[in-house]
Amino acid sequence: MNRIYLIARREYLSYVAAPGFWISLIAIPLLLVAAVMAPLVIGQAEPARAVAVISDDPALERVVSDAIDGGNLQAGQQPLPGDAMARYVVVPAPATTAEALTPWLVGERTVSTPQGELSLSAALFVTRTPDGGTDLQVWSTSLADREPVERAERALGDLMRAEALGRAGLSTAEIDRVDDLWPSVASFDPRRTGAEAEVQVADRAPFFVSVALSYLLFMLIFSVANMLLSSVIEEKQARILDTLMTSARLTEVLAGKLLGVAMVSLTLLTVWGVTAVTAARLGAGADPDGVVAGVFEALSDPVLIGMMAAYFLVGYLMYGAIFIGIGALCENLQEAQTLMGPVIVILMIPMLLILVAINTPDSEVVRTMAWVPLFAPFLGILRVPTEPPLLELLGPLVLAAATVPLALWVSAHLMRAGTVDQAAGAAMRRLLSFGRMGR
Repeated sequence: MNRIYLIARREYLSYVAAPGFWISLIAIPLLLVAAVMAPLVIGQAEPARAVAVISDDPALERVVSDAIDGGNLQAGQQPLPGDAMARYVVVPAPATTAEALTPWLVGERTVSTPQGELSLSAALFVTRTPDGGTDLQVWSTSLADREPVERAERALGDLMRAEALGRAGLSTAEIDRVDDLWPSVASFDPRRTGAEAEVQVADRAPFFVSVALSYLLFMLIFSVANMLLSSVIEEKQARILDTLMTSARLTEVLAGKLLGVAMVSLTLLTVWGVTAVTAARLGAGADPDGVVAGVFEALSDPVLIGMMAAYFLVGYLMYGAIFIGIGALCENLQEAQTLMGPVIVILMIPMLLILVAINTPDSEVVRTMAWVPLFAPFLGILRVPTEPPLLELLGPLVLAAATVPLALWVSAHLMRAGTVDQAAGAAMRRLLSFGRMGR
């Protein structure tokens, strides 16, 4: 046990001392923060844009103007920071024709706004059609900026429907009532009783956690593959593996390497997890549906987290052993990449199944493929929150766990073949080529 610890510590310190480890440790939280903050910062830094609305009908002009500058928000509602509509300001048109407005639209002249002197971003001409409809013409050099136009379209559509209902004899109050009509939808879980039977958004939080863990396992496996392959190949080239095997048994070397890389992964996950939890706690106030609270409640469920952790551990050990065996057979990274091809193809299958399981975790395909040991860790994590029958919950886990010793045994023999017996990658490729090793 002491030798396993020493090998694991050596592996851990060798990775922690590398600059790439610290870059990965810091980069992911920074990227998460940037992904959340960037839209707000960009939205606030985006300069205001002036829009002019021209119409011979004051009612049409008022409806479109209110839609563009946010006047159609509900009473007391304020635009969110970085909201696209907070960037637009409706200004009096300096001219009434498109030709006359050209100097303002191309930036040769500016209009006065509360945000300062601005060029005219767009001019919207709204007119009545003979059949009682509306016609909207947009003049703008900002071809990609469709937000004001889309707001104007929706506002005019609402107005046309209200006018049509009014002509049919409905009063304003009745029209408002018709606009507010919307079905009331509620979901219920037959496994519950009373008021608790109704399913809330927060009740789906355990499934959100399972999806996140399944994808996290997938990313961790690719990270582990790179670390283990590089480590084993470099140590083979430097004859460090030979030295280790003279001081420790082959199984101890294998266990130490897996434990060392596991500690590296655990360090990364701990820092990333603390960052995510802190961010979630800070943003809990902006969570009206209680999803964040539901996530924390799911994370405090020992059965749920225990089963997910078991699947996670089994997947890590299984694929970690496979990668060590591949690395032991290869003399360089080019050979490792050749042998990694089939493994990557296998790993892509559960990724495709995850996309299916997100919507239908109880589908026959997912239930069947969950029994395949190589796929069980990913699909098993996803199925835990659905509370499947005990056999379907524990069966794939036990089968996958039983495969781990086999993977470790094969990996140990491959390490012996690649180091003690000096089996080259070329010989292994010939062996895999339908047994043509003697040719």
